[in-house]
Amino acid sequence: MGSWPLDALEVKGMSPGMALHHRFFQFMLLLGGFAAGPLWPILLSFPPLRISARTHVIQAGILLLGLLTLWGGMTNLPPEWVTWFLD
Repeated sequence: MGSWPLDALEVKGMSPGMALHHRFFQFMLLLGGFAAGPLWPILLSFPPLRISARTHVIQAGILLLGLLTLWGGMTNLPPEWVTWFLD
């Protein structure tokens, strides 16, 4: 954890590796935020795709724990450490 140099946050003039990393991160964020959430309950409605109720409760608990960790980190860390994530 730490603050990023300002030139690393600029969208213009990124190195090819940083641009690829930036696009990959955006893709994963969109997939996780907008596809995985709705897809999980849809897949639960098909009996062959269900594992067990215990496993699904564990999955939901891990999701909740991850979201609380992200929220807690963003609210308790200094603003300059998390502004790159909120941009």
